[in-house]
Amino acid sequence: MKGFISLLTAIEVLKLKPTIIAHEDYQNFVLEQLRKHYSGSVLTIVNNDWPIIYKLWITDLSYLTSWLRSSYSNRGPESRDPASMMRSYLLLLLAKPTLSITEWVDE
Repeated sequence: MKGFISLLTAIEVLKLKPTIIAHEDYQNFVLEQLRKHYSGSVLTIVNNDWPIIYKLWITDLSYLTSWLRSSYSNRGPESRDPASMMRSYLLLLLAKPTLSITEWVDE
């Protein structure tokens, strides 16, 4: 029984560390979201948005998750991917630098 509990604890610890999301998976997600939200002419992307989209598209931040993995606790709620959080922050800085992070989250 003690070995089983140790195994469950190890599995829980693995769930708490951020999961690495490959850059290619991020790019596929972006394509999926662009198709989902912008293909029906409900929303449009203006010409000024394309440089920002391209910059984030080519910037591979997936190494951040590996780099910061040791900074995450073995306990607590499931963490978010640091690379995804950084992409969102970069998008804030590139698109709406006057917004606070709280306003960005609300938007």
